[in-house]
Amino acid sequence: MRLRVLALVPEDSTPPPRLAGRSAKEIAQWRMEFDLVRAIRARGLEVTCLEPRGDVGRIRAAVARKKPHVVFNM
Repeated sequence: MRLRVLALVPEDSTPPPRLAGRSAKEIAQWRMEFDLVRAIRARGLEVTCLEPRGDVGRIRAAVARKKPHVVFNM
């Protein structure tokens, strides 16, 4: 069984799958989130990012749908 992580990220900070083709200015906006998601995935965990945008209902819906073992608030 793979452990599931729900990562709550700031608005407009959901990291893309790769850095290639991105400007340094663009990367700076979500670099921490990118590094954290990459590190978690490297350990074999499944990661889903969510921008809650101040809506607790979005978090509750994601928890019900994804059933994460851990919710990480960035």
